[in-house]
Amino acid sequence: TYTGMVENEPSIQSGREHNIFSSSGIPIQKIPDNYDVVIFDRIPPPQKDDTGRFIYIDVIPSGVRTSGEKVEPRTVSVSWKHPVLESVDFSRITILKAWPSLSGSQIQEIVTGGNTGLLYVFQSRFLKFLYLPFDLTDSDLPLRASFPILMKNSIDWLTEGYSREEIIQLRSGDSIRIGRAVPEYSKTLITYPSGKKKTIEGNLFSRTFETGLYGFQYAEQMYYGSVNLNNRDESDISSRFPDVTEEDREEKTGEYKFSLMTVFLILGLLVLVAEWFVQESKW
Repeated sequence: TYTGMVENEPSIQSGREHNIFSSSGIPIQKIPDNYDVVIFDRIPPPQKDDTGRFIYIDVIPSGVRTSGEKVEPRTVSVSWKHPVLESVDFSRITILKAWPSLSGSQIQEIVTGGNTGLLYVFQSRFLKFLYLPFDLTDSDLPLRASFPILMKNSIDWLTEGYSREEIIQLRSGDSIRIGRAVPEYSKTLITYPSGKKKTIEGNLFSRTFETGLYGFQYAEQMYYGSVNLNNRDESDISSRFPDVTEEDREEKTGEYKFSLMTVFLILGLLVLVAEWFVQESKW
């Protein structure tokens, strides 16, 4: 994974060109091909990367051209099922702005924002990449439990190591039958994400209320399962976006908050009406 820095900032007066270096000090243009995955996070890639495996975040993939300013997505939804989206829910994600849609041979838009794409994949014989056309700091995606699962799925897909049976994906509250029932084994050892261990009878586990990675030991074999909450309550970390108004929040969540001043004005009005009735009764 590479993060970059700019050496020799471009100067109009001197006309100097700038070189982008990786965190290891190697120029991006000279990164060797023997890395599993290279991630460009807001770092411009070389002009031509026609071999390798890449993740592009808020930067246009190499060799792809687009024009236009960032736009605010409308309705976020999955437009095409893909291994990258296994156990990942984009339906309630908040994204402030994203780059315009990409189009091209073998570029597949798998998550849409209505007026623009929000997640793309590309696969050819020598080149594979995943493209997120928005700044992660302009989204609450990193605050959700789905985010690390998305990253794992992406790397597995890019490196051809994807396997649905490698780590069992569960939603909170789901039940799981560990392995195949063996008569001589009557108990399963559960290791919770917190590290707590518990032995249960049989091989059916239903108390998947704690999010994270579980370990299941049954019939002398070890299984792993990842429990994720795929809704708005999956994280108690509140995101703060200055561009998101209360009207936007009400439309997305159905929640509405009265301001304290509104409550005082209503109470004051009720007091005045009550006083008016009292005075009328005296006359």
